[in-house]
Amino acid sequence: MNTDTASLLRVVQQVAVLVQGNWIVRSDILYPKDTASSISGVPAELMCQGRDYVLYLFTQNRHVDRLRVSSVIRLPSEEIKEILEQISKVQGNKRWELRLPVDKAFISRYPEVVQRQQMWWDAKQKQLTEALREGSVAASSSGRSRRKSTRDSSVSDNELSGDGRPSPKRNQRRKANLQESLSSDNESGVESGVGKKQAQKNCVTGTKVQRRTSKQNVAMAAISAEPMET
Repeated sequence: MNTDTASLLRVVQQVAVLVQGNWIVRSDILYPKDTASSISGVPAELMCQGRDYVLYLFTQNRHVDRLRVSSVIRLPSEEIKEILEQISKVQGNKRWELRLPVDKAFISRYPEVVQRQQMWWDAKQKQLTEALREGSVAASSSGRSRRKSTRDSSVSDNELSGDGRPSPKRNQRRKANLQESLSSDNESGVESGVGKKQAQKNCVTGTKVQRRTSKQNVAMAAISAEPMET
């Protein structure tokens, strides 16, 4: 390898990656940081992960299954199609094949470059696996949290048992409140009855006293009216 070729390959590796002996532009060149895709507005970081995953699959196989890609990278179908169409062509049964044939001449002529690129892809594969796993776990946890929050809210508002009826706990509280209310009403009724009887008793007692007093007064008046013996 002469100096010019070595310099050229060093520059190429800054903007492209090797896939089946062909140089393909790097994902971070197509999707710069802090940007979003023009189709669905997906952040550049996620687009790079999805595209790098597709490129990695092409370093392992001549064909890539779109369903497998969709199940892993979880991008909108339009974005996945755009990524695949950039570098491959569709075959039968949703299988995609790299547009360019394998460059066996380059692979045999520059084994050091091929080995260096393979090491780069091995490291990239580990990064992608971790990033995609974290994204999948986060999405799953978020879904479970939303479902749990909905269930908790429903139970708190309705307190229903599994068959749709009020839960035993709610029934117990209702019975306790009802008993407390009845007890309060009974006490109030008893106090009212006692007060009423006491008032009636006082009224009768007062009348009797007045009658006795009247009789005594009449008797006293009669005694005072009799003439005195001389």
